Amino acid sequence: MLGYPLKLLLNAIESRYGHEAVVHTLAEAGLPSDRVYRLNEPYADSEAQRLTAAAAQRISVEDIAEAFFKDTLARFPTWFEMCKTSRQFLEMQPEIHNTFGLGMDYTKQVRAVGHLITY
Repeated sequence: MLGYPLKLLLNAIESRYGHEAVVHTLAEAGLPSDRVYRLNEPYADSEAQRLTAAAAQRISVEDIAEAFFKDTLARFPTWFEMCKTSRQFLEMQPEIHNTFGLGMDYTKQVRAVGHLITY
C-alpha cells in the first residue's frame, strides 16, 4: 500500500487526539513510535492492516472519511475540478493510482504496488 492513506490516518488521529495517541497507535500496531509515511512510498500490506486495526480503536470510519475528503480536496483540488459527479470521480481512480505509481522509482517499489496500476 502507498503511504498516503497511512499518513492520512495518523494525521486524523493526531488532529483529534494529539501526538500521544499517534504514538500509542503505532505501538499497538507493532511499529516504531517515530514511523513516518511518505505519500508515494510503498509499505507492506501487513503493516497497513496492523496500523488500520490499531487506528480503528481510536477513530471511526466516518472520521477517516471526513479526514480523507478534506485532505484530498486541499492537496489535490484538480481531481475534484475535473469531475462533475461523484461517479466521474470514482471512474478516475485508476488514473489517480497510475499517477502515483508513475511517480515511483521503477524498481521493487513499482512491483510492490503493481497490482494497483492499470496499464
